[in-house]
Amino acid sequence: MPVPDLTKKYRPRTLGDIFGQDAVANYFKSVIKRRDIAPRYFLLSGGTGQGKTSLCRAFARDLLGSLQAPNYLELDSGDKRVQNDFEATKNLLFQEVAGDKVVVLDEVHILAQYAPSTIQQLLKVIEDYYHPRLFVFFATTDPQTLPDAFVGRLYHFHLESPSTAQVIAYLRDLADREGVSVSDAALGVAAVNANGHLRNAVRQLEQIIFLGEDRYMKAYQTLINGMVTYFTDFTVGHDTAVKNLYGFPPLELRRYVMQFLRQAILSPSGRFHKAYPLSVQPKLLTQFLGLDWRVKEPDDFFSVLMAYRPILQGSKGT
Repeated sequence: MPVPDLTKKYRPRTLGDIFGQDAVANYFKSVIKRRDIAPRYFLLSGGTGQGKTSLCRAFARDLLGSLQAPNYLELDSGDKRVQNDFEATKNLLFQEVAGDKVVVLDEVHILAQYAPSTIQQLLKVIEDYYHPRLFVFFATTDPQTLPDAFVGRLYHFHLESPSTAQVIAYLRDLADREGVSVSDAALGVAAVNANGHLRNAVRQLEQIIFLGEDRYMKAYQTLINGMVTYFTDFTVGHDTAVKNLYGFPPLELRRYVMQFLRQAILSPSGRFHKAYPLSVQPKLLTQFLGLDWRVKEPDDFFSVLMAYRPILQGSKGT
């Protein structure tokens, strides 16, 4: 039996289906209810797979009833015609249609990089043009590259990454709907692999269904066992654990080490929490950097701080 395409099957169809972005979804429900006085130009930002396009499509379905052109249009900023022929782009954006119209201009930061004049012309149009039945969404994974003047003319909503617990809950719901039995441990691995992206998380669930949980978990159980040894056995097994852990891709290793620190050691309910009083936290920091040395990125230091965030937050007011 073929594995179903769960990302397509469970992609949100309405704003009520949007997961983990309740405040943003509720805002756009209000836009539809009060469309006569609502804003018209929006910027959605967030990482890949966070649901920017899904949110636009859900809004359009709730407003229009379908995603039929010309009332609904998606434009790609990577398209050379969009970059080089502003008049044609403007005509697509603002062409009169019967009824309401929703237009999505995706990856708008590409225009800022390769066609800055187009951004400036869009800015001028946004300032001057108003149509009571037109709603325009600009979507980007890189909002900081957009001109401040452009962002300042839009209503900006940043889609936050869901927590690991939220991802696990989401995958548990999908697994139950599919009638598939999956352990909490496997869903936890899937959530870490997803790195905060719901779409990636659903793909991980597809892998569990396709491979079977035992095969899916085999490699990651080796990683988890290696971390247990690394952080708890400082004598016989330590060097062997280091060699085994270095066989994993650095970015994947980082995610798992951070997750292990948070859940198993730093969390008050963690299985190794009592073995690591605050007095030994500097030693843990050194060990984390020992595993992280292969990842040569400028955010290494901040990644370490993120691993320690739960315990720092938990200490406030104590």
